[in-house]
This record gives sequence, structure tokens and C-alpha cells, in this order.
Amino acid sequence: MTDPLTPRPVPLLTPDLPGTSGVLRVSEEDFSVEELPLYEPSGAGEHLYLTVEKRGRTTPDVAEEIARRLGARERDVGTAGLKDRRALTVQRISVRSRRHRRSKARAFASWPPPGTATSSAPAICAETGSGS
Repeated sequence: MTDPLTPRPVPLLTPDLPGTSGVLRVSEEDFSVEELPLYEPSGAGEHLYLTVEKRGRTTPDVAEEIARRLGARERDVGTAGLKDRRALTVQRISVRSRRHRRSKARAFASWPPPGTATSSAPAICAETGSGS
């Protein structure tokens, strides 16, 4: 399978005219998506809200990793849709929280640890709030 970001010929609508040249989406950072939440977390409630920055990962993969690291069931992790894998994306992910998860979340809140960032590790910031 070839890399979908590899430049390839594009059929031209006007092949008799000279093109302007250029390339699109050469790297994941060339396409950026930031999800805007409908409301801000209240600071109290049963949900832990994570603001996740990811690249090269699917939303379900990151949600599964979050559930595993927090000891939550996958069905307790919620997202507002899927974001592009081949992009730099920022989105909100909620986890129905129990008290013991909050202490794990504090350690997870600045993931990955300083100096260990990789292109596949999501960057995470945690807040709490109600689920409405």
C-alpha cells in the first residue's frame, strides 16, 4: 500500500493551460482540526473531560488507550465524532469517572511525560464536569 500523502498526478480540468504547481497535505501538520466544545466543563460532576491533541492515530484507538490507562470500560469513553488520522487534531474526550480514576487522571493529565513525546502519543489535558 502506498502512502496516501505521497504526491501523485491529478487530472486537470484545463490540460491546455499551464498549472500553478504546488503540493497539498505533504505532512500531517498540513491539515489541522480543532473541535470546539458546546460548553465548558463545570468543574464538578461524574465526567472527566480530556482535551486530546493527536496525530497519526484514530479517535477509537486513542479512546481505547484512555479507557485502558484509566481502568474504565470502553463504553464509558465518549467522543463527538471521528477526527482525521492523517492530521493534527484536537478534540474533547469524556470519561465517566469514578473517584479512583481521578487520581489516575491527574498523572495522565500531562501525557506524555516531558521529553518522551512521540508522533503517536496523544497529548492530554484533563478537567472535570457534569455530563449535560
